[in-house]
Amino acid sequence: MEFSTVGPAYPMYFHFLKHSIYILLILFVHSGLYNLSVNWFVGSYCQDDASHKSKNAPTCVPSVATRSSLANSLDTERSGRVQDWFNLVGFLALIMYFQYFRYTQKIIETECDQRDWTAANFTFLVTNIPKLPDKNIDLQLKEYFEKNGLPNGQKLNVRRVLLAFDVKDIYHKEEEIQKKLKKVKALENKQPEAKQLETLKTEIEQLEEEMFKICQKHSRGEGGDFVGSAYITVATQKGIYFHSMLHF
Repeated sequence: MEFSTVGPAYPMYFHFLKHSIYILLILFVHSGLYNLSVNWFVGSYCQDDASHKSKNAPTCVPSVATRSSLANSLDTERSGRVQDWFNLVGFLALIMYFQYFRYTQKIIETECDQRDWTAANFTFLVTNIPKLPDKNIDLQLKEYFEKNGLPNGQKLNVRRVLLAFDVKDIYHKEEEIQKKLKKVKALENKQPEAKQLETLKTEIEQLEEEMFKICQKHSRGEGGDFVGSAYITVATQKGIYFHSMLHF
């Protein structure tokens, strides 16, 4: 859990690598070890002297690879049946182990989330807020939740109220600025002293000033483009549990 501060992905990845090795060991113990020993010591199909085989039988050249493979046990039918049973047991063991692996992965994810606290863990969304002109909506929301955010008259510590606004106008102004900047660049390459250059630069400055004013209004909780939603950050998660009980 040393990497829990960067999220659950890193601990879960290293946990996955460790258990991948365990899975290979389970396969080797339940199936591979027996299969390897039977193929190597009991099997006798791959030999230098092929006189015991029929002329139409496939040729098995003796080597480390063939002696340890299933090909060397073609003449030991009983051993093959036992290998099938061991493979079945290994398959069932893997099914149970995968369930345990998924369970441990969920535990790691939960523990990492509990250790890695962010503002999102203490923030909830309030919607359907009426648009009241000339009213400090953010202050009203803060006062309301401080008084009614917790049961039994407890005061809720509201740290921040962030109103949601429609930024369509800002987006359009940003597009206009980008278009005018392209025109400015083209004119600077062709006619560095053109009067149109000054006009474009002045228009860009005006658009930037308008964007700045809109952003200032939004930061103060003002503006007619309020969408009726707000993100409220509190100092305790108890406020998140009880916010659904509040009505507007």
